[in-house]
Amino acid sequence: AEELLQPSDFKQRIDRLKERVEGLGGIFDLGQKRSRLSELEHIIATPDFWNDQDRARDIQREKASVTSQIEKIETLFRSLTDSETYLELFREENDQALLVECRELLNTIENDLRKFELTRMLSGPHD
Repeated sequence: AEELLQPSDFKQRIDRLKERVEGLGGIFDLGQKRSRLSELEHIIATPDFWNDQDRARDIQREKASVTSQIEKIETLFRSLTDSETYLELFREENDQALLVECRELLNTIENDLRKFELTRMLSGPHD
């Protein structure tokens, strides 16, 4: 027989993951990344942006990197919110399938978070 999944285990796991994502968002400074992205977009919008091709390429590269980092963090937050929704629905409907969905989503979040943390460690504080 398949073991029954316990909602309390999920709640603790979600809380732990949320702490890690928030910590990452803090270390990573989401607000600062967003304002840097805004700066870069402003620079790109200037009429003489392409006059210096090398600088333009560097700025485009930085914009792509910053955008990607912001999206990764936002996706993790969204997925955590979705997992909490699965948990709430389970409490209302008592359908084990919802906990299975929640578990799958948490596994994905955990893997993505691990990859992101590793990338951050390897790239160092100046990236």
